[in-house]
Amino acid sequence: VYRVPDRKIPKDRTVTAICKKCGRKLTIAAPSKRSSSIRPAAGASKRTLKTATPKVRPKQTVDTQTAERQPAFAFSARAALRFGLQALKRDPVLAIVGMFIVPVCIQMVFEVFNGLVPEELWLVTGILAAIALILELAVTLGIAGICLKICDGRPTGFNDLHAHIPQRLTYLVSTILVGLLCLGGFIFFIVPGILLSLWLQFYGFVIVDEKVGPVAALKKSFAAANGRLWRIFTFSCLLAGYNFLGLLLCGMGLLITVPVSFIAWAYLYRSLQGRTPRSIK
Repeated sequence: VYRVPDRKIPKDRTVTAICKKCGRKLTIAAPSKRSSSIRPAAGASKRTLKTATPKVRPKQTVDTQTAERQPAFAFSARAALRFGLQALKRDPVLAIVGMFIVPVCIQMVFEVFNGLVPEELWLVTGILAAIALILELAVTLGIAGICLKICDGRPTGFNDLHAHIPQRLTYLVSTILVGLLCLGGFIFFIVPGILLSLWLQFYGFVIVDEKVGPVAALKKSFAAANGRLWRIFTFSCLLAGYNFLGLLLCGMGLLITVPVSFIAWAYLYRSLQGRTPRSIK
C-alpha cells in the first residue's frame, strides 16, 4: 500500500508509479476521474494506492521509494520459543513425528538401501537418490506449510506434509540459486555469503505462502529480511544453541527442540510480515 502526497498527483491527468516489490506499473487516476483511489494497470498487482489533491506537472512519475514502507516489525525471541512450545504441547504427535521423525526416517532408509546396493549399480543408486530428494523436498515444504498454518491459527494434519508437492520443483530451483549465490558470497570475503544467507533464507516459506516462482521467492525473502539482519542473525544463533542443548541430551532433546525451532522460525517470518501470531491457548 502506497501513500502518495497530495502535491505529487496532477489535477486532470494520470501518472504512473512503479511498485518496488513486484516491479509492475501502476496507473494513478486523476482526482476528477477516479472513483476508488488508485487503479492498477492491466495485469498489475492488486494493490491500492491512496491519493489526494494534486499539484504536479503532467507526465511526472511518482517516486514511490519514499512512499513504500516495510510492515511494522514487533518480534520477541522468547515469545517465538514459547509459541513453539505451546504448539508442540497442543499437538505433540504431529510436531514430533511430522517435523522430526519422518524427515530422519527418509534419510535413514535411503542410507540403508544405498549401502546395500553394489557400487557398480550406479543407476540404481541414482534412482534411489532422486526418490529420496523428491520426498525430502515435499516433506520440507509440508513442514513449512504446517508451521505457517500453526502461526495463522488454522487446523493442521499429516496430510499437510504432502500438500505442497506441486511446488517441489520451484523449491529445488530456489535452493540451487541460493546455494550458488551464497557460495559466491563466501568466496568473496565470506561476509557477503553470510549476508545473502540471512536475506534469502525465507524463500521456502514464501513459496508455500504465496505460490510464486524461484526468482520472486528470493526477491520477497530479501524484501522481508532487509533492514532486520541483525535480529535475524541473533535469533539464528539462539536457535542453533537451543538445538545444541537438545543434542547434548543423547540426541533425544532434538525431538523437542527441532519442531519448536521450525515453528519459531515461521513465527519470525510472520513477524517480518507484520503479522505476529497470537498465543496458543
